[in-house]
Amino acid sequence: MKKRAALLTAFLACAATALLIAWLTSRGVSSVPTAEASFGVIETRQFQARSRIILYDSELNELGDLPLDYATLGCDWNLSPVYDGTLYVIPQGYTTKRDEKTVLGVDLDDLSITRYSVDQINLYGVCADDDYVFTCSNLNNVSHISRVGRQTGDVTDIGETGVYIESLCLYGERLYAFASNSSLSSDVQGTSLSAALDESSSWISIYDRDLRLIDTVTTTKLGSGRFRPVAAGGMLFFANWEDASGEVPSTQLGVYHTDTGVLEPHDFGKPVLDALPWNGCVLLLFGDIHSESPTTAALYGPTTWEPLTEEHDLTCAVMQSCISGDTLYVVGAERELLSFDLKDSLSPLGRSTVSHIDGDFSYVSGMFAVPA
Repeated sequence: MKKRAALLTAFLACAATALLIAWLTSRGVSSVPTAEASFGVIETRQFQARSRIILYDSELNELGDLPLDYATLGCDWNLSPVYDGTLYVIPQGYTTKRDEKTVLGVDLDDLSITRYSVDQINLYGVCADDDYVFTCSNLNNVSHISRVGRQTGDVTDIGETGVYIESLCLYGERLYAFASNSSLSSDVQGTSLSAALDESSSWISIYDRDLRLIDTVTTTKLGSGRFRPVAAGGMLFFANWEDASGEVPSTQLGVYHTDTGVLEPHDFGKPVLDALPWNGCVLLLFGDIHSESPTTAALYGPTTWEPLTEEHDLTCAVMQSCISGDTLYVVGAERELLSFDLKDSLSPLGRSTVSHIDGDFSYVSGMFAVPA
């Protein structure tokens, strides 16, 4: 009798657990222990609608994942940013169509999802603030910047013909659009521009939050391919993945001072892959996104740009990176997952591998820090 009662109790406990998980799932809430997460990785496939967001703790242990029925989730060259505890990521859709026309906002507390609709295909860049989600797209040599109201879903859109918008960065009350490859249109839906730039040019278009053009900053001498700009301490940092010739990686880091409008080029004599602000410093990753050679990294002071640490070999060709707390996390070209201690001259902390969603081909398309 006691054995039967124990079995009944165990059965009821399992049933209750299953019902709880089903209830959480129906509400779009995950049972993954998100409070323990330090960072996450986005894994996707191009030709099947099967992707996921994987969360990890600080020891590189996989905590669980959020499956998502989208193809090409995230844009591996562009950032999928986190703002106010929400990850913003673009599901582009099947690689031959890229027609999902959606931006996802993933709450990193409970992994619930908010969808923002944009009537443009081939979306790839995204950023957000309290009121809006901004995204960019390009089709048939026409680039668009779209603004979506987070509460209303209302969309405002501007287009530029003959321009390729590489990425967006939102800082303060300004939206920075990094663009290249062609002359600016003389009239962007009623917004006059003072001068046209030649086909080898690159520049930053600066807008207010109503998408009114405020200024244009020429960056041609630094290069182009500014896919991962970041801002901190009144400065906008951007690596240039191509030099002015468009043939080889640029060795220059661009620093734009948002308060004075001053643009500073800093040449490091080697390709700059990423710039990551940390604790009043800037961690520079040196490498070529197309190369299999190991990436190196060192901390710099943003005033003198003198190195604060020796250059450290990260032992892999870094594809994705983020800083969470005092730790650098990177994903390599072979799905290596590594961590380094920023407070101890980038000494290695751990090494693992990003697991596969299944036995077929998939790739890592993004990496992000989870706010504490």
